[in-house]
Amino acid sequence: MARTVLITGATGTVSGALMNALRGADVRPRVLVRDTSRAQGLRERGAEVFAGDLGDARSLPLS
Repeated sequence: MARTVLITGATGTVSGALMNALRGADVRPRVLVRDTSRAQGLRERGAEVFAGDLGDARSLPLS
């Protein structure tokens, strides 16, 4: 059974490298981004995309 991994700041350099490192692993990536318009490449790589800002708790998804 695949584990779910949350990656924050997923459109950044470090998180992009992490996505590459997880390729082929038995994980389901969930990514948190501030701007979903920049997340198409993440969706194409199988990530479940959520919008939110860690600096604003009200913007974070509940599920």
